Amino acid sequence: MSEIYELHECPDLGEPTLIMGLQGWVDSGLVAHTAITSMLESSETVTVVTFDADALLDHRARRPTLRLVDGITTELIWPTIEIKAGFDENGQSVLFLVGDEPDHQWRRFSKAVIALADQFNVNYVVGLGAYPTAMPHTRPASVIATSTQQRFLTQIGSIEGRIEVPAGVSSAIEFEAGQQGLEAFSLWAQVPHYASNLSFPAGSVALIEKIREHTGLEFPVGKLIEASIEAKQHIDALIENNPEHAEIVRQLEEQYDAQQALLPRIDPEDGAELVAELEQFLREQD
Repeated sequence: MSEIYELHECPDLGEPTLIMGLQGWVDSGLVAHTAITSMLESSETVTVVTFDADALLDHRARRPTLRLVDGITTELIWPTIEIKAGFDENGQSVLFLVGDEPDHQWRRFSKAVIALADQFNVNYVVGLGAYPTAMPHTRPASVIATSTQQRFLTQIGSIEGRIEVPAGVSSAIEFEAGQQGLEAFSLWAQVPHYASNLSFPAGSVALIEKIREHTGLEFPVGKLIEASIEAKQHIDALIENNPEHAEIVRQLEEQYDAQQALLPRIDPEDGAELVAELEQFLREQD
């Protein structure tokens, strides 16, 4: 299994948390990508593991970037999959699994990640993602969890009932962690359906705050909060001149408030019908 990755160094990190931020699935509003980028920017990191991108990625789908200067080929930048080591604001150690989601060998890749997690003595494996749902942008971003351990679902919240959806590789890693007895959970920010094609930094703030609550890691969110305010103002400006779309947001607010008050659940299909026109409107504005 060692040939799928190269271990550059194995520093003593105590019991780090492994945060997964692979790009590709599922990340509405670029919420998870923005969150992981913000955490990386606030921490000095060093690459400790690189994976074999030629074996894991389809380069026709994720082509390298060709850099030209006056017509001369100066560089070819290949997509990567890496584990970086760093620290939060309080000096707590953390590992970041970043890069592109693999196209091939998911089982082998998942087993390799968990083997490395065991080698680094990881205490938690945390996945990040975001998905669209019928909620208004005027209310706080919500986060739910998936996990192989019930206690995380009880603490964070989850979707009730049986659901079958396409999985991302982070879910495969989460499942493999559970098989090996390692505590793992994924945090999923809920993004307004009509804003899923826009940047939604409020969801990124919500993810980082949940990481703090359940792992103790501290990362700054000041810039993201400022970006959240600007994003809300942008959506407000697009909607405010259209009474019909403003009414749709008002109805979504009523549904959201009813759910928060533990009143009878609203059928998600009803919310989807409400936001379909608004989503199309915002797409056209962009």
